[in-house]
Amino acid sequence: MTKPANGNGFTKVCASADVGDGAFKLVRHRGAPVALFRQGEKLYAIDNRCPHMGFPLCKGEVHEGIVVCPWHHWKFDLATGGCFSAGEYDVTAYEVKEEADGVFLGEALDGGGERLFLRHEGALREGLKAGDPFQIAKAAATYLKAGGESKRLVRFAAERALELDGNGPGGVWGGLTSLANAAHLSKYLDGEARTLALVQALVEVSNVISGASPRRPVRPLEPLERNDPQRLRRLLLNFADKRTSIGVERCLATLAARQLPPETIAHWSYEAIAQHLYPSTGHPHDFLFRAFDLLDQVGWDLAPTALGTLAPQLADGARAEERDNWTPYVERLFVTRKRLQSGELKPAENPGGIDMHALGVRLAESVKHEVLDALDEALAKGASAAELSRALNVGWALRLARYALVNETDWDQVFHGVIAADSIDQAIRRFGPHPALAASVYDSAVALYLTQSLNIPKVTLPEKDKPGLLAVDDPKALLAALENALELRRPELAGAAVAHYCLRGYPDAELLRAMLGAMFRDNGDFHTFQTIRACVNQFEALKGDAYRHLPLVGVARMFAAQRMQREVLMSTQFALKLSRGEYLAGDGEQ
Repeated sequence: MTKPANGNGFTKVCASADVGDGAFKLVRHRGAPVALFRQGEKLYAIDNRCPHMGFPLCKGEVHEGIVVCPWHHWKFDLATGGCFSAGEYDVTAYEVKEEADGVFLGEALDGGGERLFLRHEGALREGLKAGDPFQIAKAAATYLKAGGESKRLVRFAAERALELDGNGPGGVWGGLTSLANAAHLSKYLDGEARTLALVQALVEVSNVISGASPRRPVRPLEPLERNDPQRLRRLLLNFADKRTSIGVERCLATLAARQLPPETIAHWSYEAIAQHLYPSTGHPHDFLFRAFDLLDQVGWDLAPTALGTLAPQLADGARAEERDNWTPYVERLFVTRKRLQSGELKPAENPGGIDMHALGVRLAESVKHEVLDALDEALAKGASAAELSRALNVGWALRLARYALVNETDWDQVFHGVIAADSIDQAIRRFGPHPALAASVYDSAVALYLTQSLNIPKVTLPEKDKPGLLAVDDPKALLAALENALELRRPELAGAAVAHYCLRGYPDAELLRAMLGAMFRDNGDFHTFQTIRACVNQFEALKGDAYRHLPLVGVARMFAAQRMQREVLMSTQFALKLSRGEYLAGDGEQ
């Protein structure tokens, strides 16, 4: 047991006679297991846990001042803790002082500050490159345990991703969206659940950059002062229309480097998207807003690079006017764009007090062109862009909450719509209304109509006085029922638990903590994290609305219907065990 300090920053841990020449002594110092080794006249002290898999180093052989872990034979320098098997996995070494009355341990030789964080960041870099969830989890868990800020962790991962060409259709943003979402959603969590959420996102980043090639850097047009912003705007629109990604990239990088207001860059970027109808099923809206969201979290100095990498999302991909099922709506949607741009069709500047839930229901249940008529009529009655967008999200929440499970392979149609609608709503709230964003509301409303088949056969939603599968009103029991339903993959029970918890007016914080904690236990992908974030956003935005539970009901049913994989959870649990000073194999010296 650690004894009181001697007044000089050192703490007595044992008697000198307890550590013979060539022997070891296991002690605890500041809550961690520390192995003392005597080699001739010198005493050394290092963390007893091998950073590879946590095996007790005190059980290893020592030669020439190097201890060899007996499990996988990693080698560590007793004097510094340096690892000779993997450069980023040093162990902590401590100052040792021997006096007449015993052996004393002092400060960690890693300094406990910047040098320690750089060590953990080095381990994280290697984990991201290798695509190794356990290595990523160990780096993140030990970094956070050592007092590192999650913001720095998120920024570090973003910087590494932006240096590379990502794998998959979303490029690096297939992972960076998850990073932005998990960083935001982690605020609802605490402790180890929060660490798990961040590790899930870091693994998603790794999935898209592991083995990727270095990214070709694209510089802003220089000198910056010679660039007229309005000309860049026109070029941006032209390059996006002509599917010229490199032109889009240089325009975005230059606009960001000129430090134009974020709302200006956002509105012009959404203009580039809205030149065509609902491109790539709404993904450009998702990626663009999440880029702004990530920059808000980690710093706008990354904007030239981050926004430039979005060029393929804005320029490439299928356009809805090229799809047969959109043909009846194409002409009218382009006419609507002209009317919005001219001001003939103009949303009110302030909310007009329309019934957003009623409009949302109408959008979800409309027949053919009625979906567009409903939006026109709402504008004529004085609706604002924010109200139209909120109503649209109510419609998509209904589509998700009523999803008929017989359509088991079509989840992507509904979660694409939910994500895009929320991204449009977030953009209107973050950057203010703009004709391009209003036009995107119209596009998303057509996509909503075209997914009506996903609600066949009709699903009955839980009601306050009709508990259905649940007959309990205790909040703890309802949360337990929710966690059980998610664990056992019972969609209807999960939806009912969420609905009754909300309809009874129980606290939001406990619901979100339990729900997100359970969801982050399963491996996700960027669609999963985007859908969760979108539904939580709308739940928060609809505060005070009698139907605000619908987004959470929908995402709970969706999540419970998915197959379960938990490799990231297992890796994180092992990593957290190590960070707490426990062993994965063996119990140390008894």
